[in-house]
Amino acid sequence: MKKILLLVCVVVIFVSFFLPWVSVESAAIEGISKIFGREQKAKLTSISGYQVPVLANGEESRLMIAIIKIFEPKITDADKKSYLIWAIPILSVLMFLLSVFFKKNKWVLLGIGLAGVGIFAGAFYK
Repeated sequence: MKKILLLVCVVVIFVSFFLPWVSVESAAIEGISKIFGREQKAKLTSISGYQVPVLANGEESRLMIAIIKIFEPKITDADKKSYLIWAIPILSVLMFLLSVFFKKNKWVLLGIGLAGVGIFAGAFYK
């Protein structure tokens, strides 16, 4: 039962990574676009975890960096740091596989759990 519950959690993390995390109204994006001198209307309405690095390093990077700075004004090198977000689903799958492989060793499982808590705390703090 524990394995099934853990697998469900991993699937939820993996699927939610591709669902919209942030929804931005067109008027807000249009205002930010005007600040950066763009004449056309921006069509971006929602951003998923997968899209953050793609948008932060693509043609619309100034727009994406501006959106990131709304949530964290003091951030520097947001374009480079944005790739770290892809570690979320990778680490969830890796932690699940390690827990299945080391299912008999409770100390290893405790270490995996503490690593997960540490990753969450670090991501939340940063």
